[in-house]
Amino acid sequence: MTSAITQIERARGFLEAARLSDDSVKDMGKQALIKEAHHTTHIEGTRPTFYMKIQSVRENDMDMTGWLDYFITGLEIQMIEVKELGERVIRRDILKQKHNLNERQAKAIEYILQNDRLTIQNYEGLCPEVNRRSLQRDLKLMIEKKLISSEGATNQLVYFLKV
Repeated sequence: MTSAITQIERARGFLEAARLSDDSVKDMGKQALIKEAHHTTHIEGTRPTFYMKIQSVRENDMDMTGWLDYFITGLEIQMIEVKELGERVIRRDILKQKHNLNERQAKAIEYILQNDRLTIQNYEGLCPEVNRRSLQRDLKLMIEKKLISSEGATNQLVYFLKV
């Protein structure tokens, strides 16, 4: 439990110290709602464990150690996920500013930071209102700035972060 509490405290400290743009905070809020729904479903899916831990308090003369361990471990996992998301957002914002990227390019960088790679099809999914040719120009400019590299055949290129 001590290790989990330490991880929670580190994540909380990071989030307090992080300077995120208003747009980043909004994006993180949206993603947090999605994660909250996922974790609520997850807890419901592990109800036998959840209820077993609560029952163990009654069965162990109100010793809450097992329940606290279960609860703290879940909180630790969530806080680490939020910290990692914050780190990605900060890295994206730094790269956006340093390389003077537009919003679409910033979305592409964030996708690569999260998934390690990007295809033109992924990029089209991120920016469905933009034509493919404009997205290809965005990618070409990022390659010229030596921010990303590509591998593969012409119609099956995969883009990776270089920095």
